[in-house]
Amino acid sequence: MEPTKFFSNANFSSYYDFLVKHEPEYSVRLTTAQAKRIAWVSRKLGNALRPSEALVLKDILDGKENLEVRLERRLHSEYGFEADERHLKSVGLMLANEFERTKELKEQWAGAEMISLTKEGGWQVADSFLKDLQDGVEFKAMLEALLDFILARAKRLAADRLPGTFLRLNAAYTYEDVCRLLDWGQNMPAQNIGGYCYDKDSDTLPIFVNYEKESKAIQYHDEFKSVSTILTLSKTKRTIESPDALRMRKVKTEKADYSATAIHLFVRRNKDDKEAKAFYYLGQMDLAAPLNEVELPGAHGSSKAFEALWTLRHPVRSDIYEYITGEKAK
Repeated sequence: MEPTKFFSNANFSSYYDFLVKHEPEYSVRLTTAQAKRIAWVSRKLGNALRPSEALVLKDILDGKENLEVRLERRLHSEYGFEADERHLKSVGLMLANEFERTKELKEQWAGAEMISLTKEGGWQVADSFLKDLQDGVEFKAMLEALLDFILARAKRLAADRLPGTFLRLNAAYTYEDVCRLLDWGQNMPAQNIGGYCYDKDSDTLPIFVNYEKESKAIQYHDEFKSVSTILTLSKTKRTIESPDALRMRKVKTEKADYSATAIHLFVRRNKDDKEAKAFYYLGQMDLAAPLNEVELPGAHGSSKAFEALWTLRHPVRSDIYEYITGEKAK
């Protein structure tokens, strides 16, 4: 079995949890707090989408100081990745359990914090984490083995990353993965994203397309025209002068400058497909034509929206195109 399957299975929270529940001869027992930390690392970092948090935790285990400086240097020397202030902030928020937006998720992982953030945004190793390391030889060894696995996997995956990011073309990502890999300050719930969402701090605008729509859903006519072009429809009650449109048009005004906004495309075939909850990352894209205003019929009258025709910087791989559209690549 692929080891990462243990990190996403609903029946157990980690490989340790699996052994406790299913291996009668397994005698190792962690404290509740230690088990939660192992579960957090497994759930949140186990897919190894980026090495940053695991590098910090490894340094903590090794008794290193100046964690932020060391992370910046190691990402540069080992991955060729230039970590800016926003990336370091993202890593700090993750390790301090401040990335979660909802109260429910923050409470779920309360006590699993690895660091605390100072008023200036600096990092301090959480006292409770240090105590778990000092009191638990087995916990420390288990965590070290888990981090070694994550870093080895991250090294392999990072070889295919696009420049300036840990995103990989044609890889599959959840909403949470995207928020994290784009260095957003918080994990944005899917209902708040609503098809696309702009993050001011990172100046990024990911667009999420569910290619097959429910029969009762608003008929967003997202459609691939070819492996290099896609037509998307905006949210309702939008015009070509709405903030959404200005960002997609990369307009520069006296109030805002969207000229460098990075627009990323993520597509999945069907949001109800149990085997495909994640989206394929198809890279950045640029407008191929002026936006086109349209009227959408609805139960309470029509609503304004706009169509956007995009050129993908990387043509969609033929097998992915055919899987999503059900048509031969063109």
